[in-house]
Amino acid sequence: MKVLLLSVTVGEGHNKTAQAIGEQLETMGIEYTILDTLDYISKTLATTNENVYMLGIKKEIGSPYASIYTAAENRKKSKDILSLTRTLNYMMGHKLLKYIKIYKPDAIISTHIYPPMMLDTLKQRGLLNVPIFAIATDFLVHPFLEESLRNEYLVTASPLLNMQAFRKGFKKEQVLPFGIPVKSVFAQKEPKQTVRKRLGLDLNKFTILIMGGSMGFGKMEDSVILLDRMKLDMQVIVVCGNNKIMYEKLKSIPFKKNVMILSFVNNVHNLMDASDIIVTKPGGLTTSEALAKQLPMILCDPIPGHEERNIEFLLNNGVAMATSESVQLDELIFQYFYYEKRAVNMKSNIDLIRKPNSSKELCDFIKKTIIEWKK
Repeated sequence: MKVLLLSVTVGEGHNKTAQAIGEQLETMGIEYTILDTLDYISKTLATTNENVYMLGIKKEIGSPYASIYTAAENRKKSKDILSLTRTLNYMMGHKLLKYIKIYKPDAIISTHIYPPMMLDTLKQRGLLNVPIFAIATDFLVHPFLEESLRNEYLVTASPLLNMQAFRKGFKKEQVLPFGIPVKSVFAQKEPKQTVRKRLGLDLNKFTILIMGGSMGFGKMEDSVILLDRMKLDMQVIVVCGNNKIMYEKLKSIPFKKNVMILSFVNNVHNLMDASDIIVTKPGGLTTSEALAKQLPMILCDPIPGHEERNIEFLLNNGVAMATSESVQLDELIFQYFYYEKRAVNMKSNIDLIRKPNSSKELCDFIKKTIIEWKK
């Protein structure tokens, strides 16, 4: 068996989702490869796409990404085979088809919204005859996925999104609410004190983990300073990601509290085990990892569009709190501390929607599908 995983590099979430699936497939003896789709089709297109995404993060510049997302939500679905959207996707898909014919996969999995649209145009023309799995890596069904109804399956973050999927035209048998795929290490849990001892942290202090995504964006400096000024007894772990400037800046500040400053790390699962709460951007993968670890969240600095929808879903399901222009981080930490039952209630809500075994359930289904497809 061979599986082709199609990703797109914007941040690290989509690639990490593909890696999580790949690692699980490998344990099952299934061959796989991960292809950066836009980079394969056109390096110029890949660079432009990432630049637009980065502008979406840097809100002070204005957000072309937000405008594109809003337009996608408000647009009419492109049904005509000759529509501009489908024509462009077919042009890109036809180039992608060359790779597919060489690799000859038994199934194709997409962890970004672009490849499913390309593959849909190939299915429409009868040029592709393998099962396709489109992975929705946020807590919503992205508007562009309406262009992917010929994909055999849509994998969503939760069965609570079924109504969205059905409204967009997917059939019940297409929708697989396995959860956003996370690595198996997030399905396991070590005792807090064991991990804290290994990390050199105080064994008994309330511990806050602050993450800004792989790019280390967000108002991290302001957040850490706010926490350092609080009278509450706590320690803080800060992950700066690839943001070297932020890392050096935080390293130079003489904090009063025990503040551990880290750059890019590969042991987020350990840091989550050591923590009582996480402060993070509301990316689909990081929040899914936190849910798998039963870790309450405070969400901040969303990218306009899909991350704002993630906040809505997570707040409405009682598993997170969120900062805003009028509510700062220290106020939310104070509120979280004030009632002991707050943490208990949030963890109970997390248990309702967490999907720690998402990758295994998905890959088991993929294997079963390939076997049935070959009959």
